[in-house]
Amino acid sequence: MERSTPQELMDDIQEAKNILKDLGRRVFRISSSLTELNEEEKSFLRAFKGQHDLFEKEAVIHKRLDEFYKASEGYVELLKDVNIRLLELTGRPRPE
Repeated sequence: MERSTPQELMDDIQEAKNILKDLGRRVFRISSSLTELNEEEKSFLRAFKGQHDLFEKEAVIHKRLDEFYKASEGYVELLKDVNIRLLELTGRPRPE
């Protein structure tokens, strides 16, 4: 893997933060949409027996769900750590 320049590192961190911010907004919209489902739409979901990527490998669906979100939390924590370390390297340490 090719090494990034310091400028590219700063750009990459900012881009990752922007992607995460956009993802957060999308998750809030999804949450609102789920909350706003009417009874007919809820009935559709209760009766849904079709194929969808969310239900792939149903026997391990909850285990995979837990693993996915645990890894995702790790990615966010790593991004935070990288961001803090870069701030420290640029002479902008976290105030005590």
